[in-house]
Amino acid sequence: MPLIDVHAHALPESYLNAMNSAGVFDVEGFPLPSWSESTHLALMDKCGIDAAILSISAPGLGFITGKAARELARRINEDAAERRERTKGRFGAFAVLPLLDVEAAVEEAIYALDTLELEGLGLLTNIKGVYLGDPAFDDIFQVADKRAAVVYTHPVSPAPFNELSLGFPGSTIEYPFDTTRMILNLVATGSLRRCQKLKLIVSHGGGTLPYLAERISNLAAMFNRLTPALTPAEVVGQLKSIYYDATGISNTVSLASYLKFVPPNRRLYGSDTPFMPAFTIDPALSALRGPEGCPKEDLVSLESGNAIDLFPKLAALLNL
Repeated sequence: MPLIDVHAHALPESYLNAMNSAGVFDVEGFPLPSWSESTHLALMDKCGIDAAILSISAPGLGFITGKAARELARRINEDAAERRERTKGRFGAFAVLPLLDVEAAVEEAIYALDTLELEGLGLLTNIKGVYLGDPAFDDIFQVADKRAAVVYTHPVSPAPFNELSLGFPGSTIEYPFDTTRMILNLVATGSLRRCQKLKLIVSHGGGTLPYLAERISNLAAMFNRLTPALTPAEVVGQLKSIYYDATGISNTVSLASYLKFVPPNRRLYGSDTPFMPAFTIDPALSALRGPEGCPKEDLVSLESGNAIDLFPKLAALLNL
């Protein structure tokens, strides 16, 4: 059975150099791991991962602006396209965008999808406190929707991070919470309803969304904060249209909530390499495949079937 990892990260030299120049030496308190193409491939071979779709994790390009951001995005994306061809599809990529400049981000999104034919766009849950349902990002969503493209989202910490962090790195609790905020924001602003052709992927099992879905859908509808107005059932319908990667949810409580809420055709595998240590991959896979994990009849969809449907070019390179 093939295994396709939709949640893995690259830390190319060009990106690390830009971070160092900007004085960014960690990811919101999380130490930067080492990464190389060769070590990542070796890990994939060891763990039976056929392909990984790489993205740039937090903070994205949020530490750089102007021409430098545009040029760095272009270099990273072109290098990613070259890497995909050179590795015959072992590495795909979600395009990184200079999101502090929406006009430039739109231009890069079009180039990444139409010219480079990357696997999709990589966005963050919020950009300096502005969530993706804000009208500022409508043009990016329209680019993706027009092409029925994949939009992969990765969390960052919310804007008032210092007041909320309790002294811990953002990934400790705020990442799953911010994914939940972003999803609610996309539903509340009508972005998901307006852009029904794009395919949205959310990270870490949707954060706290599967656990809170009933509460969110009922209260959001009751307080009339949705545009347009939706019933609780309609909110749930939109939530179930999203793709949820199963990264970092291998404990029985999180996994049970994920499997109960997320439809089989919306489940995807993710490892979070290299931010999660290599030794976590096999136990996570064992949990997914174990007696309290995904039903056997649905495992193929989670491990590769849904990803093959989303990424036909990559699947063709892999002869899947």
